[in-house]
Amino acid sequence: NSETAERSMEVKANWAKWWEKNRARYEYEGGEKASIFFSDTRFAKYWGNLLSLDFGVSTADRREVLPTIVSKLKYSMSLTMLSVILAYLIAVPIGIFSAVRNGSKSDASITLVLFILYSLPTFFTGTVLLRLLSEGDPIGWFPTGGFSSPGGDYRTTLSNLSDITWHLVLPIATYTSVSLAALSRYARSGVIDVIR
Repeated sequence: NSETAERSMEVKANWAKWWEKNRARYEYEGGEKASIFFSDTRFAKYWGNLLSLDFGVSTADRREVLPTIVSKLKYSMSLTMLSVILAYLIAVPIGIFSAVRNGSKSDASITLVLFILYSLPTFFTGTVLLRLLSEGDPIGWFPTGGFSSPGGDYRTTLSNLSDITWHLVLPIATYTSVSLAALSRYARSGVIDVIR
């Protein structure tokens, strides 16, 4: 029993020596505790990675995420810019027409259609358009995906441009639907204010 007590005292003495030697690594002052509390978390590391443009590795294909985003940026930018331009070109005349005929049946019809377009989310609109006009049995007019058809190297510039345009019809229609409805309502209310 005395041997166990001696061994226990020896272990405690060794731990006390080790603690005195390594105390600085494990004891933090108030500022250090606050810094660790805010910065040594998964959320802080996430924001640190975002600010340094380190988006990590994709779980789908095990490639870095940032080069993948940059490679797809041209598609997103072209779709967004075209849909915004198209939305303004269509929405402003519709809004003016609706404001000039304020209270008529055509105004009510336009308002109903635009309200329906505005209330439908883009993922739903895109899915319906794909199902009806791309994968539908009687109507398979548009391609299901991609920016252009395979074999673009062997086509003329005009043919390649028309092929890309054909691929962009459904995505641009989907993107334009919501902004078209909102912009035409803004144009309508603005013209009505001017008329009054």
